[in-house]
This record gives sequence, C-alpha cells and structure tokens, in this order.
Amino acid sequence: MEDVALLKKMALFKGLDALEMVQVSKRVRHRKVETDEIVAALDSTGHSLFMVRSGQLVVSVPRGETRELLGELGPGSHFGEISLIDHGNRSAEVRATSPSELLELDEQGFKELLGFSPELKDRLQNNLLLDLCSKIRQTNDRLLHML
Repeated sequence: MEDVALLKKMALFKGLDALEMVQVSKRVRHRKVETDEIVAALDSTGHSLFMVRSGQLVVSVPRGETRELLGELGPGSHFGEISLIDHGNRSAEVRATSPSELLELDEQGFKELLGFSPELKDRLQNNLLLDLCSKIRQTNDRLLHML
C-alpha cells in the first residue's frame, strides 16, 4: 500500500480511483540504483517508464565535450514515457546522483493497464498527454533562452 500512496501523488496517475491505483501498483517493480549508475542511456532501446520513489537523478545530453543538464528528478518524478510510447531510442541519459529507488512499469504492464478499462485508458492517456505538453513547453522555453 506504500506504493499506492506514492503513486497517488504523481500527476501521471491523477484522477485514478482506488481500484485503478491498485492495478497500477500491481504492475510496477522496485529497482534500486547506486550513485552514478546510468538508468537510461542516450540512444538505447527503452521499454519502461520509471517513477522516482526516493533519491535524486539528473537528465542530460552530450554537448561537445561536456554534458548539457536538462533537468533533475526527485521523488514523484517520472521518465522514460517517450520510448515507452513510440518504441524509439532514449532521447537523453538519466543518471543517479544518489542511491535511489525507482518503480518501473514495463511495456507489458502498461498495455495491461490500458486494457483494464476504457476509463483507466482515457485517464492515463490524458495524463501522459498533459505531461508531454508540459515538457514540450519547458523545452521551448529553454530553447528561447538559448537564442
């Protein structure tokens, strides 16, 4: 039930009822990562969405001989949804900056959730779209400040 409480706080699962939250929690796996461990490598194949249960991670991409920091992730954050949705390669690197615990929802679990009920499918897809729109706006703002 501890996972349900954490998942309920995430925007990705906003509006889900108690039964739907239990369905989500049944399909996530715990994954512990150590400091400096790369969870998602740039251009690697990815089939999972990760949610940060504890710890801190950074999102970056190479820029010449350095790395461009795109963001920091802490408890309640998630990443990996783009590759989960479009089956493309990872668009950035995610590395732990402290010992961290993640919840992982793989492609099979995600498909099972989408098939659980039309209402759950609609809510999950809507929440994902809203999240992706927010990330696109943040990226646009970053690009404007770079020009």
